Amino acid sequence: MISTINPPEASPPRTETSPKLADRVYQKGVKRPLYQLKGSALALDLYTWLTYRMSYLRKPTLVPWRGLRAQLGTDYARPRDFRRTALARLEDVVGAYPELRIRGETEGLRLYPSPPHVTRHLWK
Repeated sequence: MISTINPPEASPPRTETSPKLADRVYQKGVKRPLYQLKGSALALDLYTWLTYRMSYLRKPTLVPWRGLRAQLGTDYARPRDFRRTALARLEDVVGAYPELRIRGETEGLRLYPSPPHVTRHLWK
């Protein structure tokens, strides 16, 4: 038997003169950065991971390249290839998330507490 899903009730039309705060937050914090990073899955993954990580980071933290590669770079056979590509994509991420404070080091990626790019209430 095929079940039918009832269409949602039509919401009242919104006018251009009354944008909601959530729309502005979405435009600034989500849509624009994602558009800037399109074309690179690694850049999008790094942006998403860093946006979440910065929401609870309280002290400088070193994330080893090995751990980052295991989480985000399984397509790279050689660790140095992942590191080189990740550093290049991180430049793009910083362009989309200018408040982000990070530093690439020999051992890994150093994260410094930074303001979150997307507020926590949007995740719930």
